[in-house]
Amino acid sequence: MPTIVTPPDPQISVDKFIRAMKTPHKLLSLHPRSVGHPGNSAALSPAIVLTSISAFEGFAEDFTAIMLAHAGAGFVEIAQAVGKWNNPALPEFAGRAKQDYPAAAAAIDAPTSISVFEFPHVGRPGSVQRAHAWSRILTESRGWMQVRHALTHGLTTGWRSERWPPPLRTTDPPASSVLRQMSATEHSLGLYGAINCARIYSLGARKIAEGVAGVSGHSLDWSALPEFE
Repeated sequence: MPTIVTPPDPQISVDKFIRAMKTPHKLLSLHPRSVGHPGNSAALSPAIVLTSISAFEGFAEDFTAIMLAHAGAGFVEIAQAVGKWNNPALPEFAGRAKQDYPAAAAAIDAPTSISVFEFPHVGRPGSVQRAHAWSRILTESRGWMQVRHALTHGLTTGWRSERWPPPLRTTDPPASSVLRQMSATEHSLGLYGAINCARIYSLGARKIAEGVAGVSGHSLDWSALPEFE
């Protein structure tokens, strides 16, 4: 099986991911963040979710391929590994990284937290930021993948309060688990929900990639990664 003689530097993959994440970051900057219904700006929230998860998927595939090449894999093995993925969330990326670089497991699974917005009970305004543990972040990334599925298949709009469909697999959390409850049956994405999605996927991807870099002799520069505030 032919191998890649000179694998690319994994920083190339990081740079492309950062470039892709600048699109949802620019979308965020367009939101007026004013009190009351944002009007047409409400469409920015689903756009941020869609572009953030798309950027992550591209990075997960690209980074995995490059690191497989550094591990000595050939073109066929790389194509098979990446080609088997179907909408990978953070757990799939982490699992593949640990499979290819077992020594990275400790760093990837190491306790950490990411700050996300939590929403109060239905009927109460406002939100608060709390640090969610890594295990919870992994689960929430699956929830956001369900949000993405509903949006891309036209099952929901993402810019209003609405009913979100259940997951296709019973092992996945429902989309509603990461959204704001508006009534007994309806949930809303909202701007802060979109920020949560962008944070989870950008910072989660960074943690996993750093774990691999730490045991493979590579140094990754994330200084230009956009912050979603």
